[in-house]
Amino acid sequence: MTNILIRARLDALAFLGESPGPNRNRFVMPSLPSVAQQAINVRQQATQQKIDVALARKSLDVQQQTGDAINELLQQAAILQQQLAEGRIDVRV
Repeated sequence: MTNILIRARLDALAFLGESPGPNRNRFVMPSLPSVAQQAINVRQQATQQKIDVALARKSLDVQQQTGDAINELLQQAAILQQQLAEGRIDVRV
């Protein structure tokens, strides 16, 4: 059982990029606050990435809707201009 704990500790230290130090055969738990803080930081980063992606998606949706509205206005202006040229619409000032 002790060998499993030592191996798990060494794997965890390697994952975190830390050296096992001179007491490599002695099992010492890493400090809980630092591990907890790392987990909180990772979760916050993941949440921020989700927020960033959602905001980018909304921004693209707004740009698409704006582009669609501009195209619709241009089409209506072209139709109006054509109807004016054909005399179908009478404009009085």
